[in-house]
Amino acid sequence: MKNLIILFLFGSADICFGQKDSIAVHNIGVCAGGLNYRSGYGVVYYAHFTYEKRKSFFAFGPVIGQKLRISWENDSYPVSGQYRLNGFHFVYQLNPFSKKKRLGFYFQNEFLFHYYTDKGVDKVYETIQHQWIPAIKSYKSHQTDISDYIGFGFKEKFLKNFYLNQSLGIGIGGSSRVADFGDINYNRNNQYYWAGLMLKIGLGYTFDKANK
Repeated sequence: MKNLIILFLFGSADICFGQKDSIAVHNIGVCAGGLNYRSGYGVVYYAHFTYEKRKSFFAFGPVIGQKLRISWENDSYPVSGQYRLNGFHFVYQLNPFSKKKRLGFYFQNEFLFHYYTDKGVDKVYETIQHQWIPAIKSYKSHQTDISDYIGFGFKEKFLKNFYLNQSLGIGIGGSSRVADFGDINYNRNNQYYWAGLMLKIGLGYTFDKANK
């Protein structure tokens, strides 16, 4: 009689075990590495905090890259040997297959925000009576790069909690460059867009799993 009452109230004697399936394991960790997303800008280094739940993986953190020289010229270029904090990245990965395998495959979307500043002196030119007259002027400048890449990659586990990851992506981006010489005749404000590839490799560590 007692068993019949339980079945009548709950429909099944094993319904209490269904809640165990809703308990999701989530992982937190860190990863670091390098990537190249624009030809001529060199390697950008990143350090990310990571969060993984079920088949979704998120990463966010700062990036360090070479200082850019941004002046009167139309093209910016990196200064050799000078590095600084110049932005952040946000990453979303979808892991479609089992996490128990040593080698895993994933899809990835990565958003990049980079901000560069520069100041100094540069040679500029002014047209006087159809002649280019050079002058030396000081300037302050900055450049903002925003881009987004989609792609795929592989994650290989080793030891206990360490893993290597490498990925390839394709995306588009835009840049805004401003050079201020304190003179409207020389100031520059340019915007342009590009499309390209991103190559990325890194080393990560996952802390012990926790239940939520």
